[in-house]
Amino acid sequence: VTIIGESAFVGNETLQDITIGNNVTDIKQRAFDGCTALTDITFGSGLKNIGAEAFASCTALTEVVIPEGVTEIESWFKFLNKMENKNKKVLH
Repeated sequence: VTIIGESAFVGNETLQDITIGNNVTDIKQRAFDGCTALTDITFGSGLKNIGAEAFASCTALTEVVIPEGVTEIESWFKFLNKMENKNKKVLH
């Protein structure tokens, strides 16, 4: 798997943690939107692009560490504002 498709896990309310493999280069828009139980994400080293609102409405996330190799994050400021408004951290 090299791409996690658009809306692949949208609305999955039981997903708690995910590890994105090193082969994955792209996470498409809204891939994990609405995964309200998601608390932990581990990104693989091959990740380059994160689509718009890929993690929108993931209200249980407290910290997201973006790998250095990521070159494009759509809707970045919107995502960052949501995290900061809830006393959460986005690290790059």
